[in-house]
Amino acid sequence: MQTITVANRKGGVGKSSVTTHLAAALGIRGARVLVIDMDSQASTTSMLLESIADDAPTTTQVLLGEARLAGIIQPSTRERVDIAPACSELTRAQFAIVGKTGRETILRRSLRDLTGYDVVLIDTAPELQLATVNALVAATHVLMPFTPDPKALEGLHTTTEAVAEIAAAELAQPRILGCVQVAYDRRLGVTEQAREQVHAAYGELLLDTRIRSNSSFIVCPAWHRDIFAMEHVFERDGLAGGEQRLTRVLECMELVIGQAQQELARIPRCLGDDLDGDGGHAGLARAARLRLRAGGSRCLDESGRELAHEVSFTRPRRRVT
Repeated sequence: MQTITVANRKGGVGKSSVTTHLAAALGIRGARVLVIDMDSQASTTSMLLESIADDAPTTTQVLLGEARLAGIIQPSTRERVDIAPACSELTRAQFAIVGKTGRETILRRSLRDLTGYDVVLIDTAPELQLATVNALVAATHVLMPFTPDPKALEGLHTTTEAVAEIAAAELAQPRILGCVQVAYDRRLGVTEQAREQVHAAYGELLLDTRIRSNSSFIVCPAWHRDIFAMEHVFERDGLAGGEQRLTRVLECMELVIGQAQQELARIPRCLGDDLDGDGGHAGLARAARLRLRAGGSRCLDESGRELAHEVSFTRPRRRVT
């Protein structure tokens, strides 16, 4: 079972929308998908559930150790897609586990007992708090959406930096699946400028897919539906080919799910296999001119202000035999 975390240290870049619509498109193609919402804003939860009971267990209880992941999963509005929902209390849970041993690996350990899914998609918050760290540590791959915004481009760098630190701390070895452009508008010069900047920094990790800007995506949360389910929107706005917008990303993910490692190695744009033999992290960091920090990472909000606590990546203790 492959686990893809959707991450960018900038808010408003379409992480929740990308997560939801990738899950829906994979479900349409017959895959069994679990979506895990690790963002206290719970946007993905709102899109995939019509309602949630006030006392329903969420990812908050999983982080606190009060519930098993399997016990909070609900069927979504999309066939073959289930969701582990989030709520605003997730922020409180992160502070509660700051001093807990193994705090960065709670979600990964929770996933070990889970079966019956082809792929897991994890939505994240922009802040590098413990929920996001858990999502990155649990990931086999990381998909990074970006918009034509300088802050979003910086978010790619800091996300890659966090992945590199997780690898350096020997917590996990997630691979960068790629960078996918969201809110693409070919009429705006800044859109292509942003694409050129990402290509200069990340090379073949920039996916060919451009998810175009479209107002129909905005109404999806209000209807608690993905865009593929809203046939009346297709008919009104001529969006019947909407599924093809995510074709390149889906092709990459299908390769991740179904192909042998040697076949994946021939497609470096998905996995970064053209980089160094350390999983690509150090090479990617150099290519993007990142300054890797050793031993810890300040916990910042998306405006760059330091939050009340620090997330540190601790090496797991080695068993002495």
